[in-house]
Amino acid sequence: MAEFRRALPKSISLIGGIEPTKFLNYDMSQLQKYISEILKIMRGYGFVLANSDSCPPGVKYESFLTAVNVAQGKL
Repeated sequence: MAEFRRALPKSISLIGGIEPTKFLNYDMSQLQKYISEILKIMRGYGFVLANSDSCPPGVKYESFLTAVNVAQGKL
């Protein structure tokens, strides 16, 4: 996301940021840190935090809940 931010004008909004396999491979602490960094990079820009159009099989609900809680500032 940082590379896109540097390349595009501030008037362009972005959607994305979360690599889907991170939901599967990161523990909750790693996922929290990863998402927090994305949000820090994108602060002040038009941005929708999202993964791609799908996630790998086996992703736990807890992983999605962690993403929501970080985005809402609860973690």
